[in-house]
Amino acid sequence: MVVENAFGILASRWRIFHRRINLHPKNVDKLVVAACILHKFLLAPSENQRLLDEEEQQGRHMAPVRNMGGNRASREACNVREAFCTFFNSPEGSVSWQDRMV
Repeated sequence: MVVENAFGILASRWRIFHRRINLHPKNVDKLVVAACILHKFLLAPSENQRLLDEEEQQGRHMAPVRNMGGNRASREACNVREAFCTFFNSPEGSVSWQDRMV
């Protein structure tokens, strides 16, 4: 019951737990642990900042995260997506049942 409650808390925060997780079991374990760590990290942001500041003072820094550009795809990615869209909607790439499924 405790595990079900904990999993319910994780599922309320992380959508990946709302459906079947299509990963190897050892990777599912890592995913659950990462979600627990992130959940705990997000519960106390001021405490986490204090810990990060202490580590920084001791000369230990987190690796920088590059700017993701607001989660927008690159022009190349948009072009690839458009090519797939055109192909799968053409007579050559379409299947007979696809219009009934969308």
